[in-house]
Amino acid sequence: MSFIKSKKVILLAIVSVIFLGSLLSISLKSPKVTNQKPTETSQNQEINPSIEADLDGDGIKETIKIITSENGQTILEAYNKLGEKIATVPREKPIPESFSYKAIKLNLNSNKEYIQWNRTAGAHQMETVFLTMNKGEILPIYGIDEIKKTAYLPFYSSRGDVVVGDLNEDGNLEVIEFAEEYPPDSPRLVDPEAEKKTMEVFGDNGEDAIKVFTRENYGIGRGRKVIWSIYSFTDKKEVPSFIKLQGNEFETLADKLVGAANEVEKDTFMKYTDLTQDSIDFNIFVRKFWNHGRPFETPVSENQAN
Repeated sequence: MSFIKSKKVILLAIVSVIFLGSLLSISLKSPKVTNQKPTETSQNQEINPSIEADLDGDGIKETIKIITSENGQTILEAYNKLGEKIATVPREKPIPESFSYKAIKLNLNSNKEYIQWNRTAGAHQMETVFLTMNKGEILPIYGIDEIKKTAYLPFYSSRGDVVVGDLNEDGNLEVIEFAEEYPPDSPRLVDPEAEKKTMEVFGDNGEDAIKVFTRENYGIGRGRKVIWSIYSFTDKKEVPSFIKLQGNEFETLADKLVGAANEVEKDTFMKYTDLTQDSIDFNIFVRKFWNHGRPFETPVSENQAN
């Protein structure tokens, strides 16, 4: 990896990660882009039913076994170097089967590692959950909206993977979610035969599916890629979380990313705050469609607030 001499070049490196759709960990403090991919595996490959990660930050990696049931639910069990089980995903709260997973540092100044858990959510949509070990349990890390007082899970990207990187140079990684522009005046697909087949495939959800594919119009109606939201990791409290960046914090980072991306390929990126309300509403509609109505925002619990 060549030496990076300026923040502008680093931003372009981040943009290249976005275009490639890779899950890379990026430190803007470091003179190089750091790829944590070697620990990643794919459950589809079934090469290794476990992953190594230093979940407690003591410098010794734990072994996390991935146990998938026939109904697609997944239980994780963590074992120490003596082979003793020290943590597990609560069986009443299993996690969905994963497309890929890896160990990742979310605080670059700490030895502690977490698990990044990725799954396919739709035709080109991805969902990501970050998992931590706490008091004998392996639990998801929520995104927190401090203005709305809501907890958010999973992280979502409508076009490829979420991107993880240290965007504000504080050592804590940010998660970038992506959405679509969906220009209100873009041409809609008119294809009665495709609509008929969609109704056959999606059944009761066929009408909503038709709304999605007619507006997307084989990609013509998706428009520019949108930086939908940015969350910043914090482990200052007992329960780690991702704090949603608001106002100037979001605008500053999003503007840098959009500017750098559009230097690589003109007018291909934009940010959430430049979307029309119609486009925002349709993005939410698409998210709910592929999420099958499951809630992804809930009121912040007392444990999450403290």
